[in-house]
Amino acid sequence: MLKKPGAFLKIVRTFFLRIWYRIYWKIFLWFWLGTCVLVTAVILTLLYTVEPGDFLPEKRALLEELQSKSLMVDRAGFYNSAPIDVLEKVSRAMPLSSYTYLVLVSGDGRLISLGRYPLRKVRKTVFEMAPGVAPEIRLTEGQVIVGPATVRLRSEDYSFFMVKKRPRYLFSRVDSITRSHPGFVWTALLVSGLLCLVLTLYLVRPLRKLQSAVGLIASGDLSARVGRVVCKRHDEFGELGRDFDVMAEQLERLDQHKLQLLRNVSHELRSPLTRLQLSLALARNKTIGQAEVEHDRIEREIGRLDEMIGRIILWSKMLTATSTEQTESFRLDDTVKMLVEDADFEAGAKNRSVELIHCDECTVQGNKSWLSSAVENIIRNAIRFAPEDSVINVSLVNAELVITLTVRDYGPGVPEDAVSHLFEPFYRVDETRGGDNSGSGLGMAIARAAVEGHGGAISARNVVPGLEITIELPVTH
Repeated sequence: MLKKPGAFLKIVRTFFLRIWYRIYWKIFLWFWLGTCVLVTAVILTLLYTVEPGDFLPEKRALLEELQSKSLMVDRAGFYNSAPIDVLEKVSRAMPLSSYTYLVLVSGDGRLISLGRYPLRKVRKTVFEMAPGVAPEIRLTEGQVIVGPATVRLRSEDYSFFMVKKRPRYLFSRVDSITRSHPGFVWTALLVSGLLCLVLTLYLVRPLRKLQSAVGLIASGDLSARVGRVVCKRHDEFGELGRDFDVMAEQLERLDQHKLQLLRNVSHELRSPLTRLQLSLALARNKTIGQAEVEHDRIEREIGRLDEMIGRIILWSKMLTATSTEQTESFRLDDTVKMLVEDADFEAGAKNRSVELIHCDECTVQGNKSWLSSAVENIIRNAIRFAPEDSVINVSLVNAELVITLTVRDYGPGVPEDAVSHLFEPFYRVDETRGGDNSGSGLGMAIARAAVEGHGGAISARNVVPGLEITIELPVTH
């Protein structure tokens, strides 16, 4: 039972921290707080600078209060009570929040009040006002004096006054206004909150557009733009949005030029490679067994170059394709079983094995060749870096919304700062990472392009021991 309040407080604290860490709520709360403080300061300034008698509603309220309290004094004095007793009786009947002091001035010039305060500050002013016929309001040394009103006690007429301390009186007036007109207060708060909300949206909306565009570019979508909503503005946000779009356009153009260059160079290299293969065949015939080792070496290098060029062309084709080519519906589990079987046969020659530990039936819509190439590259990469006498685990799980393929080896893994770079083209981790480094450096990049081309995601993480690659594909119906 004791853990529940703590858990609730933790949830509340987390909620408010998440709100506070968002710039949207920071701007909104600070603007709203600043507006409320400004309005309060203006109201208090007006209350302090405007004389109570010059402000008609306040003057009317003070005179009505003087009249009601003078009637209370008249009623209390009807029983021939002493003036001081009457004041005590009326004072006890007043609310504690009124902060009102009652003063009586007799016809022969005696001043009667509860206690000595505020006689010493208002004595002179009260004697000046006592002969008056009509009630008036004066402000003297921080005291609001209202009177006189004629009251009769013990068959004798007295001038009756109310004295209020100015600061307490002002706060009591504010409290009275908020109590008597709560709708005005809530309306002011609501209107100021809505205005601050609109201003906050105006300031934060372009930032969110920029954030969204930056996220898309960071994920590889160089066609992302901020859009006209931000760019058509004429302030600093508009300038930033236009500069951002220009930068994104330059990045996209450079990336397209890079891919086009790779494709052109790869196609251009295919012709000299073909001629080299012909020249090698002629050289073998002419030498008749001489320099066979050198010829074999040349043939292997030509084969590696040909394979690398083919991978570059395939990778660039995957990146520039607007939609998955040769789309078909096929059983992914059958494809994975076949790839694992072939990989296990090849891994056996290196004292390793590939095992399919789980395989659900699943059908996908896409390019079978591309997805097969992606899975094959990941498994071959795991075989290359797995230690001898170890097994590579492959699993295929079909959930309701996503198909998950996992390939795990038990090798040395990779440094944590290199995990996010594994799917970049030609990226290598510490050269060999303790294993074979004969690959072209494009296998993982091809796997990423194939998976993302099908609307999926691919990721890597270190496990203890080894490296685990996960492919997630959307379920097609």
